Amino acid sequence: MGFVFAATFAFLLWGTPAFAGSAPDSDSSGIVTVALSDTQIVNQYGCSGCHKIGGKGGTTAPDLQGIFERRDEAWIRIQIQHPRQHNPQTLMPDFGLTDEQVVAIVEALRAVDTPKRSNNGRD
Repeated sequence: MGFVFAATFAFLLWGTPAFAGSAPDSDSSGIVTVALSDTQIVNQYGCSGCHKIGGKGGTTAPDLQGIFERRDEAWIRIQIQHPRQHNPQTLMPDFGLTDEQVVAIVEALRAVDTPKRSNNGRD
């Protein structure tokens, strides 16, 4: 129960993007839109509160470096949107994300992902 609270708190804490130094745009309907970088999207949803991404972040959940080498995109989308579908015992909460939010997270993870490499003794 404590983990779920901590994960939810992390999501709420990091769930709002910071607009420091930039004014939001608005479309023709007057709806305010904000262009976020891939890193900001990953941070917005608090992924690094539990997952390590690019060598930084939490250690309670799997490291996401090289995730696209280990899993296909369909699996990743389901895991983000409905984590208990893969593992009913997972500690990852269902945040109630929309399809659009999941697409944004997947694309952001792909952009910041650095594949794990085997250097076979070379660097």
